[in-house]
Amino acid sequence: MQLLEGIEWLINEPLLAGSTHKSTHKSTHNLRAESRSAVSRAESVSTPDSNSESVSMLDSNSESVRMPDRNSETPELSIFINGSLKLNKALYGLKQAPLLWHATINKFLLSIGCIRVHADENLYLRSGVFLLLYVDDTQIFYPPSASKAAEYLKVALKKEYKMTDLGKAKQFLGLEIERHDSGAISLGQSKYIRTILKRFGMDNANPVTTPLHDKIRLEAEPKGEAEVDARHYQSIVGSLSYAASATRPDIAFAVSALSRYSKKPYTSHLSAAKRVLRYLKHTADLKLVFPCTSTTSKPLVGFTDSDFAGDIDGRKSQGGYVFKAYNGPVS
Repeated sequence: MQLLEGIEWLINEPLLAGSTHKSTHKSTHNLRAESRSAVSRAESVSTPDSNSESVSMLDSNSESVRMPDRNSETPELSIFINGSLKLNKALYGLKQAPLLWHATINKFLLSIGCIRVHADENLYLRSGVFLLLYVDDTQIFYPPSASKAAEYLKVALKKEYKMTDLGKAKQFLGLEIERHDSGAISLGQSKYIRTILKRFGMDNANPVTTPLHDKIRLEAEPKGEAEVDARHYQSIVGSLSYAASATRPDIAFAVSALSRYSKKPYTSHLSAAKRVLRYLKHTADLKLVFPCTSTTSKPLVGFTDSDFAGDIDGRKSQGGYVFKAYNGPVS
């Protein structure tokens, strides 16, 4: 988020493609952050979000799907395909719905001059304005020099979707966004962390100061230990993985180590996973900070290190790295 100077979130429901009317829309959020980055100064992010209770007519003008009488000799029976009904519109909850929605929004974005980036098919570029899709959420960010192009894109989106600005956004996809007087932006996940602590019954556990015990080495098949529920273990590791990839790189090493034993976890593996949860309880309010820095700062700095054959089972080495752009961690 070092690349952001100001951000807007606009949340609404997508237009029903092929329909002659626009659907009702949900709430809208607006975020304006203040972080001057020498890399890029983004100013706006808009996020269309569909209503899960509605029906998205992505490929037909049909308003309903009727079950015809199998005994009747009517043309409607032609809609049967191998004993199944062919839907004339995409319903929420169907596997095909996200694909059809993405095809619809992709067609619209290309029609207004956006270029789809080959490296990431959910990322679009138009006249210095970046637009990123996340299912039915859309983020737009741009430098001040591309303000006019961004305004054009926002106007085009508003013609297709009804949007309203409701002020600065404070969270997105579980990330808590905070702006400081210094111009810095901080990202945290304290609410998400407390949610997973409660989910796994660790909200009253004793906190610890390190994610892993420095004297204990995990093994694939520890002697004298019983196996534990793999699904429960995988659920814990998966929840930790989201935090590690978003705002908590301090648990990335621990999550990587625990992930090796997801197929067949033992008691020691589960205890180690719960220790990471206890560490998160102690550090739930820690945040990533992206400071406002001058262009004289080093644009990119990286650090990496590795142990030597630290894996007891395979004698493999494990490395780690961190990269910072203008003093803000980005990878």
